[in-house]
Amino acid sequence: MAGSKWPISWDARPGSGSRCHAWSATPTYDLTTWVLGVRPAAPGYSRAEIAPRFGSLRHLEGRVPTPHGLIEVNLDREGGGEVVIPDGVAALVRFDDAPLTGGEFGPGRHRISR
Repeated sequence: MAGSKWPISWDARPGSGSRCHAWSATPTYDLTTWVLGVRPAAPGYSRAEIAPRFGSLRHLEGRVPTPHGLIEVNLDREGGGEVVIPDGVAALVRFDDAPLTGGEFGPGRHRISR
């Protein structure tokens, strides 16, 4: 990336560029995949799995881009919430560590409850 205008540059003079990009970008992937629990279950996100892991958290909220649009998750561990699935995607929603009811959902806005 010689001559790059971006501060991330592998061939930058030591001390003048960042070599930590891969490690600083990983938390976003980990949060959306392992905490929010959104991941593809078929090529091109035609099917998705949404399996949040609350751990000690009470609320999870986020949006994950897919080729079909955003999958949106907004959930409280005890009160439920909402999952939005874009057209062209079907999703299996499940909860392993929260008293919420999941299931198979097609495109649309879905209320999640106990």
